[in-house]
Amino acid sequence: MFNLKYAKPTISYCEDNPQWTNTLSNLAYFISACLIYNFKHENSKKIARALFLVFVGSTFLHAADNSLGQFFDEIYMVNLLNVVIKNLTNDYFLKTIYPELNMVLFLAYFHFKIYNIFLIIFTIQVLTSLTLLSYGVYYRPNNLKDFYKVISLLTIGTISWLYEQNYCQKGSPVYLLHSLWHITSAFSVYYASKIIKN
Repeated sequence: MFNLKYAKPTISYCEDNPQWTNTLSNLAYFISACLIYNFKHENSKKIARALFLVFVGSTFLHAADNSLGQFFDEIYMVNLLNVVIKNLTNDYFLKTIYPELNMVLFLAYFHFKIYNIFLIIFTIQVLTSLTLLSYGVYYRPNNLKDFYKVISLLTIGTISWLYEQNYCQKGSPVYLLHSLWHITSAFSVYYASKIIKN
């Protein structure tokens, strides 16, 4: 879509370039960020700003299809989950040391180009967020429906992402599944933010 002279990303997507569907589906992050910001709660605003950066980074990646776009896409994903975790706990390690550790590991991953490091960082962050959310739901059962929505959306999105990565056939509708990841992950953050706000 945009011809910027950087190396190709270390991951590939099923959709042929230009990645119109993958690029435009990032609007889900923008819409979700606006909805979260509208909660008018300080923690919600922090999450909304972090989610807006994911919108910027992911749009850049899929529009430009280069390593610089990949860097911003992935570092903003890690940053978003750091912000979510900070707003879910008062634990010193999780609020201070853990986010910094994630960023150091991310930079190590990007330097050495070992994609599994990123997947491990991201997976642990998601599981940590879900664990902390479940504690919140335990003490506030009225948030249970929203918690189920978070779980359902993340499950659908993750399966879609993994299926697209592993069973891609050029020209098949499988490429649409990455767009589904964008939409489901965006609104899982929305419902998680509703729980945090309450």
